[in-house]
Amino acid sequence: MSEEEHAAAHAAEAAQVRGWRDLIVLGVTGGLVPCPAGVLLILWSLTLPDQNTLKCFVYLVSFSLGLGAVLVAIAVGMVLTRGYVVKRVSGPTPGWVKALPLLGAGLIVAAGVVIVYRAFDPTLFGILG
Repeated sequence: MSEEEHAAAHAAEAAQVRGWRDLIVLGVTGGLVPCPAGVLLILWSLTLPDQNTLKCFVYLVSFSLGLGAVLVAIAVGMVLTRGYVVKRVSGPTPGWVKALPLLGAGLIVAAGVVIVYRAFDPTLFGILG
């Protein structure tokens, strides 16, 4: 799939969001469906003593509600700023805007490297001394 086809597919998905009801449905469906790691956490907690299953379930529900709220907030922000962005951005895309996804990916990789390194050397940056 070319970049143009990929962008067109995302644009078609975004065009399906027509109002507040669609935004709420997006948040509820995105936040209520737990990820496989969350389901595994609940199943693993069944083997633990002291009612840890209830704690894990509460954590999973809290995470899911937060995820749904974030999805709705992002979608609302996109809908409310669509007109502004369309008016302000015209013509070719600046080079620094095209580099933003690579910068974000680089930051995520750097954070992952630091986390992995800290797993083996907790004295990194003197945080845990």
